[in-house]
Parts: sequence; C-alpha cells; structure tokens
Amino acid sequence: MLMHHCARFVETNCPADTDGLKHIPDLPTCIDGDRKVLFVYGDTDAIMNSLRRRRFINAHCRKLGSVLGVLAQGKIKYWSLSNAINRQKHYFLNQKKIQSLNIHYDDLWDRIEEIADFFEITDERFVTEFPARQLRNDYPKKSKPNRLVRFANYFGIPQGITGKVNT
Repeated sequence: MLMHHCARFVETNCPADTDGLKHIPDLPTCIDGDRKVLFVYGDTDAIMNSLRRRRFINAHCRKLGSVLGVLAQGKIKYWSLSNAINRQKHYFLNQKKIQSLNIHYDDLWDRIEEIADFFEITDERFVTEFPARQLRNDYPKKSKPNRLVRFANYFGIPQGITGKVNT
C-alpha cells in the first residue's frame, strides 16, 4: 500500500519485490549514499501474527537470512524469526550509511507530511490521497478469541501477548 502510493510521486524500488529489496536484513552494498530509505517497523508480536496469518513465515525467514527459522519448527522457528526481525529493526534504526526515515507502523498515518518532506514530494495529492488506514487483522476478531492463544501456546510465547506465561 505505502510503496504503491509513494511510487506515484517518486521513484521507488519494486512494490512487488521483484528486485528483492523489501524485507531485507540490512542494506546491500549496491545501495549508495544518494538513496533514501523509509523503514516502517512494528511490534515483533504483531509482525509475527501478520506473517503467520498470511502464511509468510518461511518466506520471511529466508528474506531475513534465518536459516534456523527455515529449517526448524515450533518454538525454535518463532524464536529464530523473532530474533531476525529484532536484528533487522536494530540495524535500520541505527544505520548511518544512507538517509533514512524510521516510522513505527502505528504512527504512519500521523506522519504522512513528514514522509512527503523526506522524499521531497511537493504534490499535495500525496497527503490528500494517502490510503486510509485499514483495520489490521494481526489479532483475532472477537468471534475467534482462542486463535491468538492457540498461536501463543504453539510457539510458547511468554507473558505479554496472552497475559499469562505459557509453558
């Protein structure tokens, strides 16, 4: 959604990821200092739930270079992918190689004008036509209250997500 919208106003990498530059663990050496990166990050638990719901866990393990995450199952897969996601966040939030704007997913719609300024977009349509925020499906709907608990129990997620320690 975000890349498709930005691509209407500035040159971006491929929104369909045919260039392999989305969801990478760090910047490839081919990226020079003239490039700008918008890094949208979020809470690891929300990311994991989103990946699981969309059946992208194995693909994301591969993209982030988590060999253990590709080969393992259960708690080890969850732990490995969580660590890979957290390493990616740490890298992009602390990298100084190129200009980057780091925005938490929950703040994205509050910072539309800042994104426009960062990419030097002067067309007011960037802000006025920015896609509306959609309800995230990372967590189960009220009609299926046990879905997240089953996910947490399967992966052994500690206290925080379900409010209890899973063993």
